[in-house]
Amino acid sequence: MSSPKKTLTSCALILALATVDARAHGGVYRGPGNVVSSPGTGSSSGSSGSSGSGGTGTITPGSAGTTTGGGNTPGTAGPRGAGPVIPTGVASRGPVGAPLDDDLTRWTYYWEFRKDSYLGLRAAVHATGTIQFSDTFFMAGGDKEGSDTLLPSEDQLRTEVLPPLHRALESTSQRDITSSCLVALAKLGLEDKYFALLPTLRARLTSHDQEIRETAALAMGISQRSGAVPDLVALLHDTDRGRRLCERSEVDDRTRSFAGYGLGLIAYGSPSLGVKRIVFEALRDVLDDDSVVGWNVPIAALSGVGLLHLDSQIDPAVDGLRSEALGLLARLHDADVGVGRQLVQAHIATAAAALLADSREASLRSAWIERLLDDLRGATTAQGSTRRLAVLGQSAALALGELAAPHEDGAPEAHVSEALLKAFEDGMDFQTGVFALTALGRIGGSRNVEALLEVLASGTKALERPWAALALGIHEHHRLASAGTAGRIDERITKALEAQLDEVKNPETLAALAVALGLSRARDASPKLRVLLDEHRSKDELAGYICLGLALMEDRSSIPAIREIVQQSGRRPQRLIQSAMALGRLGDKSAALALMDQMSGADQNLAVLSSLAFAVGRIGDRRTIPALVEMVGDTEMVDLARAFAVVAIGGVGDKESEPWSAKIGRLANYRAAVETLFNQASGILDIL
Repeated sequence: MSSPKKTLTSCALILALATVDARAHGGVYRGPGNVVSSPGTGSSSGSSGSSGSGGTGTITPGSAGTTTGGGNTPGTAGPRGAGPVIPTGVASRGPVGAPLDDDLTRWTYYWEFRKDSYLGLRAAVHATGTIQFSDTFFMAGGDKEGSDTLLPSEDQLRTEVLPPLHRALESTSQRDITSSCLVALAKLGLEDKYFALLPTLRARLTSHDQEIRETAALAMGISQRSGAVPDLVALLHDTDRGRRLCERSEVDDRTRSFAGYGLGLIAYGSPSLGVKRIVFEALRDVLDDDSVVGWNVPIAALSGVGLLHLDSQIDPAVDGLRSEALGLLARLHDADVGVGRQLVQAHIATAAAALLADSREASLRSAWIERLLDDLRGATTAQGSTRRLAVLGQSAALALGELAAPHEDGAPEAHVSEALLKAFEDGMDFQTGVFALTALGRIGGSRNVEALLEVLASGTKALERPWAALALGIHEHHRLASAGTAGRIDERITKALEAQLDEVKNPETLAALAVALGLSRARDASPKLRVLLDEHRSKDELAGYICLGLALMEDRSSIPAIREIVQQSGRRPQRLIQSAMALGRLGDKSAALALMDQMSGADQNLAVLSSLAFAVGRIGDRRTIPALVEMVGDTEMVDLARAFAVVAIGGVGDKESEPWSAKIGRLANYRAAVETLFNQASGILDIL
């Protein structure tokens, strides 16, 4: 079983709960499980599994998915105990891994992992402006208005939120409430004279419940307290101290992995070069340790290296550490480890891209570009190995999108964009090809725009055009953001996207076009989108993305229509989440209150409760705090409802503008996931 803290990063794949074990206590939103191609084939399916009915996942209770040993065999995490979630690396065995219930080539997976940086949701909600207080939820006698921000103050969080969360944690051993409280307290990152954060988290490392132990380790990282570093290093390395911390004969691999992710989160948020170096050295030692078996711990360590966040403009002294970290990654990347370990290597490219993002050293960037081009082309290693997993090329495409310069005539890095376009046109691996399209959009330049417009016009409607549309939207978003107030909409792109609305009928493609038009700020297309919203409101996924597209283009005239969608989505969680976030993005101060009206109702199933908690937390409206606190303290309520209220409070009071998981998800190759990263139930990217 899984916890209410476990929820999908990809809310595009939510369906209403159909059948649930009576013991279910998570409302887990299904996402990618086995996301790696068979080593025997080295390719991904290019077929679409979308039926156009509004989603491809189902919500199931799932298993805890925990393993206690350090062996080389992955656990059986994921719904229905479907078997290994990562390949064995033995090509002669044929296709391996869990059955694919969802088509992972859909654009929605890519978008949902990366959407937070594009939405700017909390910034919009917390902006000052007129606030309307709901008379049905907060005040009798009519609406009140005032000019204020919906951002909760530290004093409000410390006095109104911290004590009830601490009481809830101390008064129960129930898994759902305990795990949710640990994450929520870490998100707040606050203390008072009665409550010390790190000792409280550390105490849960001794729990007999695997989920609570690993959550405590991760929460120490979410807290971003540098004082947690020695404990997390001890857990990661399975030292005597680490074993004493969890009162076990060994630190299990899942807790070690969560400690590795936690160390990366602390390094990311720390301004101290000393802390970053300690974290790096701890992660390096794990990656250099041949006795570490399995995929989970090394992949967590690579993720941590990618989270070091070394910004030369803030502190030039970080350049030395960056060079050292990139040297480690280069050595690991170039090693001929065979197919069985290439799943680990697939996480090196994106870690390197993250390290290079703020670098001033052009030579380092150029060297990595050439290394990644070899991966994209499927070149052999220096030792002559010819068996390579497709995930290596996929990761290379994602990373190159972050590193290369715009493609213009005569540009010195034009060969990068040309190689990415060739990877798409050759079609050897569909996922690599569509990741290459997004990379072209991210890189930008007139030549890449021309190539993407061609795919948009002539590519297969259900498979390639959604990705081309998204890539164009990504291009326009970054171009306009860089231009600032001087930026002007590129009508060649917006008109091409809008024209596709009349040509295609596939809901998957229409949804991508809506998001792309929103990213492109194509407000002239809003009338067509509102018509489509009215026509397709019964198709939950499409309706939700149309709402989001209207919000991204800041079309405030759509607020009444989106409000109506929210009000009619009480038992349609997928549509509810997207439309509610759209209202928040448009600055509608009533969005969170409408959700709380529904959340406080007694007749809610698990899917609805979890989606409401997700949306309320993401919007982050301080006015929801009193009602949420009341729910947390109401011991007459079922544990699930109380735990979902804790989840929502953690989101509202989050010290960061984006969810902590966004740092990991925005560059991750989800096609190379392992159970501790993402597996539909018990990976860190499944945690709300």
